[in-house]
Amino acid sequence: MARKQVEKDYPDFVSSGWVGSAEDEGKEVLHTLAELGFTLEPRSGWAEIGYEVRLIELSMTGLWPEAKGHAQLARESRKLARTIRKSTKSVAELSRWQAVSVASMFTRSPITDHISEFLNTARWLETVADFLEIDKQPTKWASSRRREARLVLACKLAPLFESEFGKPARPRGGSEMLPDIRDEADWTKFYQGVAKLVLGEAETPDRQDILWEAAKPSEIPPDFE
Repeated sequence: MARKQVEKDYPDFVSSGWVGSAEDEGKEVLHTLAELGFTLEPRSGWAEIGYEVRLIELSMTGLWPEAKGHAQLARESRKLARTIRKSTKSVAELSRWQAVSVASMFTRSPITDHISEFLNTARWLETVADFLEIDKQPTKWASSRRREARLVLACKLAPLFESEFGKPARPRGGSEMLPDIRDEADWTKFYQGVAKLVLGEAETPDRQDILWEAAKPSEIPPDFE
């Protein structure tokens, strides 16, 4: 989702309660970072940080891979379609009983209407399964998408960190992570704290590689700028 669209929709998201206010979001970011030993104060205040982090998260919608891949979702769709078709047959057999036919008049709709809805749902699920089976994913699709999401997040956070905290968005030297994140650079703490909120990662496994790659010019994929 493009940033301009996110900015436009943000007030509606807040008023509907789907996301918290900038002040509440800022407090959550502050609390998460404090747990990592982050002590810097932003120039524009934590509400602004909360707002920006939420915009970044919304702009990345769909990038983080789902727990289930296309193949599994296709299998589950077909299984559910078979179950619905079997249930439809059972409903049709039940409707042949006169007592059921009479009782169904109180629902103000003939049982055949519902049978048609069941069959339409089953066909819909089968069409979804067809598409998912055609749209095959690479063997390591999930790990590739996770790495891309981490890189996009780092690239989006870097200018925010530098403008608000006045430090370069560069990690400590070396490729190995330190055992205690409290000993890492402030940029690393900031990234990891936000990654926990946005990606659900308390500790990014390839963090050093991601942050060094993000420090290179134009590393963010064009579709997510």
